[in-house]
Amino acid sequence: MGDPSQWPSQNNCLQVTKSTGERLIAQGILKPLEPEAAARLLSGAALNAALWIAASEDPQIKEI
Repeated sequence: MGDPSQWPSQNNCLQVTKSTGERLIAQGILKPLEPEAAARLLSGAALNAALWIAASEDPQIKEI
């Protein structure tokens, strides 16, 4: 599957997350921060969580 940072779907997700962060900052909902850094941090956390679930003994379990 290669490097997740090069997947087209990841790049699209990063752009949407970055745009959403920029909008929320402009609306005063989020404190000022670097939108791209925040988007990459959130994306990495979500990917890590997905890998953690996929590697679990039973990824179909709904309770942790």
